[in-house]
Amino acid sequence: MDLLMIGRDPSVFSDRGVGDLSKRLTHYSEHLTSIFFLTTVGTGLSPKAVSRGNVSIVGVPGNPLLFFIFGIWYGAKFLLRTKTRIITCQDPFLTGTIGYFLKLFCGPITRRNLKLVIDVHSDMLENKYWAGERFSNVFLNHIGKFLVMRAEAVRVVSSYLLEKLNSLGVPQPKLFFLPVGTDIASLSHNSRKTGKKGTKDLLFVGRMVEQKNLPTLIKAFSIFSKMHPRSTLTLVGEGPDKNKLEKLASSLGLEGKARFLGRVDEKKLQDLYNASDALVLPSFHEGWGLVVIEAFSMGLPVVVSKAVAQVNPNIVDGKTAVVFEGGPKQLSDALEQFFSFSTEKRKKMAQIGREKSLEFDIRKVARRRAEFFKRLLAT
Repeated sequence: MDLLMIGRDPSVFSDRGVGDLSKRLTHYSEHLTSIFFLTTVGTGLSPKAVSRGNVSIVGVPGNPLLFFIFGIWYGAKFLLRTKTRIITCQDPFLTGTIGYFLKLFCGPITRRNLKLVIDVHSDMLENKYWAGERFSNVFLNHIGKFLVMRAEAVRVVSSYLLEKLNSLGVPQPKLFFLPVGTDIASLSHNSRKTGKKGTKDLLFVGRMVEQKNLPTLIKAFSIFSKMHPRSTLTLVGEGPDKNKLEKLASSLGLEGKARFLGRVDEKKLQDLYNASDALVLPSFHEGWGLVVIEAFSMGLPVVVSKAVAQVNPNIVDGKTAVVFEGGPKQLSDALEQFFSFSTEKRKKMAQIGREKSLEFDIRKVARRRAEFFKRLLAT
């Protein structure tokens, strides 16, 4: 079985193919004849190609118009020279549009009943907050609803998204729930915190963008740290809002307490997970929230917004997490609640979270995805 995958993640070209995306492709390929993965090269203008076993990766310019043109060109070439019958797209927007046109035009030419599979990772469709972030999102919302209705299958990463898309009119038989897998086995878990005793150490991991609601986190930490002077907040990641957030932290007198580390390697990230008391993710909207699964697998409880909790059924308030709704004061109160729990209760939360994370091991997810493709081809 051959597979055409369309995404927009250039990280597959970095670090010699090290990272969750590369690992997912490797494990998917164990169940397939070949994979052609079409993605972007970030800000570059020249196409780039690499091969790893039976996985061929082509990166094209990331500009939306150029990505569309090159995507149609390279995707059509692959479909015409192989017996591929499945096109899977990372989102119901640009990549989904490319997949839809490839199915529309290459299906009749190849005389094959091409199957379009669209992944929905995030709570964006009919999401008022997301639509309000920029005017173009209103247009994308209409495109997304059009495409999910015309795909042969829609893969969602949470039961919440499954129910929401079903309520928007996508027939239940089209919907397939499969979370994003991560390499649980590679994460080195410590059963105890390795940081300084007596401190309250919080961790954020993710892109520094508006969606993540980081001003609320920094303001909440400012309130919390006044009551707990030995507390720390470590923020890992890059993004367009980083400088603005650093200035906010400085204006609140958090120098030495709030650390912005930028991007770190896997070993350093594991050390940070092990040295922290809790991961905090206050996002306005999320997809699967992969960092939550990573935290769980490292035995780290989480404090998250209601928007994060509702897309991940393993986030259970009081059992694996503390869930808050509101602004800085409400998040600060949630942090107080978390640290009011006994050490034994927090250890129990960590244990339950780790047990739940095992079902999202990348190997299990890859096998389930391959089985889904086989069932789809049989219809």
